Amino acid sequence: MNQLAPDNSDIVNQLEQLGAKLRKRKSGRLHTVDFSECSTLVTDEHLDAIYQLHKLEVLDLSGTQLSDTAILRLSEIDSLKLLTLNETPVSQETLSTLRKKMIGCRIIYLG
Repeated sequence: MNQLAPDNSDIVNQLEQLGAKLRKRKSGRLHTVDFSECSTLVTDEHLDAIYQLHKLEVLDLSGTQLSDTAILRLSEIDSLKLLTLNETPVSQETLSTLRKKMIGCRIIYLG
């Protein structure tokens, strides 16, 4: 994949329609996805789109009701530098595993 190509427009449109706040780079690639204002609408399936954003650095999942399985899979996103999980039902075990796997990512969690 071209490192300078913008992210898939279908994915960007899907996130925008859901109500996520997005911050894009000049290249068209997403830097930030913030689900905090549409948290009640976000499901595990919506995260499938997130895994295709290869340069995503900031992800806010505050208030979402995502499963531990979906949240644990976020460790596959090497580019993440900040992950916010405030007021999510993430288990302490999953949180601990994420922190071990995502050493380069700051994880914020306030239960």
